[in-house]
Amino acid sequence: MPARIHPGDVILSMDHSVITLHEDGLPDGAQTAFLSLYDIAYSVEVGGGRVALLRVPSAGVDAVLADSTELGERMQARLRGIGTELRMLDRPPIPLLDVQREPFRGDGFGYRLRAAGLEVHARWDDCEPPFFAEGPAPAFSEREDIWSVFIAARRASIVVNGVPAPGAPYEDAVWLPRLPRSLSSAHTALGETRVRPHRSRTPL
Repeated sequence: MPARIHPGDVILSMDHSVITLHEDGLPDGAQTAFLSLYDIAYSVEVGGGRVALLRVPSAGVDAVLADSTELGERMQARLRGIGTELRMLDRPPIPLLDVQREPFRGDGFGYRLRAAGLEVHARWDDCEPPFFAEGPAPAFSEREDIWSVFIAARRASIVVNGVPAPGAPYEDAVWLPRLPRSLSSAHTALGETRVRPHRSRTPL
């Protein structure tokens, strides 16, 4: 039996890795650090490349880092267009000078990012076994079918200019309406692929 082709328009394929840290004793939802790293292979809206949203208050960092200013601006526009509200989305992106990906070995992986005056080392460690999730609209998005391989990390860190950000990852219940389980606030979605389905045809 041959493979089936999804009846829709492919709009994005990427690895999307996230770390959100908090500390016990802080109000619910308070974050001590946040990283959302888009390693984009293909996008009809923003093009390919790396974009990182990074907020580490203890290091005085709240910025969008990108391979180029133009790529960062296109990603900022996309995120604002889907309702994301972050102050960093209204600030000029900071160009990345270098990105090194530490491939998955043992039970973890990482990224090293370098920009002017800024060196960031992010690690996802003590990872759980991966699982594959399919999300036909509206499971993850009202307009897009989305699927990927998820890997959750029990431990994670963000080190800025040699200083670790405070806090630790946690089980994030925000995923419960989208997945039949919670998910660590430190995770990656490998091969995250988004397709805009054709209205006249049934998606896979």
